[in-house]
Amino acid sequence: MNFANVLAHFSHSGVDDMADNTCHFGINSMFADGGVTPVHGEDTTRLYFPVDRHQFAACVKRIFNDPGLRFLFTTRSPVPDILDADGKPLYADQPFEPGKDSIVRAAPPGGGYIVAVGETVYRSLDALITLAEQGVGVGLVNKSTLNVI
Repeated sequence: MNFANVLAHFSHSGVDDMADNTCHFGINSMFADGGVTPVHGEDTTRLYFPVDRHQFAACVKRIFNDPGLRFLFTTRSPVPDILDADGKPLYADQPFEPGKDSIVRAAPPGGGYIVAVGETVYRSLDALITLAEQGVGVGLVNKSTLNVI
């Protein structure tokens, strides 16, 4: 895109029926990272899926002046705050670091991890809590920058 600096926000990028992916807005994410290798320099295209309002605000603040194409995806439906084990908002007053995954819940020894993106994190956290009540221990990773490994 001619070395453009773009910060674009796409709503309707969740998994709720009708509110998100069953309309034309739901296909935006498929085209955002088209796999075009830059001719000069490194690929600065980034796909961001903040997990809640706190991480959204921190993300915008952090990436606002970054170079390249920055796509910020959210859902149309309300999303609850992600809470820590003590019931406090996990991402309140927490800086955002592009490309860095965060641990929402650590796995117990021998346990695996669920890796979730955007608004699927709160759904995965609910599943994790239900599994823990049944004696199954797993952890949860929030992958908020989708195309950086």
